[in-house]
Amino acid sequence: MNRSWIDPRIKQVSVSSVRDYLLAHGWRQCDYPRPELLVFESVEKIDGEPIVLTLPSSEAMRDYRPYLEDLIGALGEYERRWASDVLSDILATPSTNGVTPERKSDATPTGFAP
Repeated sequence: MNRSWIDPRIKQVSVSSVRDYLLAHGWRQCDYPRPELLVFESVEKIDGEPIVLTLPSSEAMRDYRPYLEDLIGALGEYERRWASDVLSDILATPSTNGVTPERKSDATPTGFAP
């Protein structure tokens, strides 16, 4: 992934702000067996498969920053916008304090989590 776009404001991005941004833009958070990793998939499918984005569940994890850089860069490509504009929008997204109303799993139908 090309990381030449990196903006120093990336240090301000929290897991909850990324989650809130993705959910507000139609992404679904998927259940995943390892709690240290958050997995999101797009509604839009390419060749019959959704686009999958991953992010460590804590800013304290060693690989949080590179995952975040890749995720924002990939979102920029997906949304056909500059990654710095995606970053600005993530930072401006109102927080839901980490409440994730919509999840997708094989066991639970899409909708509100139980």
